[in-house]
Amino acid sequence: MRGLITFQDSEVFLFRLTCTAYTWVCAG
Repeated sequence: MRGLITFQDSEVFLFRLTCTAYTWVCAG
């Protein structure tokens, strides 16, 4: 369970990072 939760947390972090990157590109 811990491994799965960690994987999901990592996925969410990457998703947020990608979203932020896209927003930065759009703003730029």
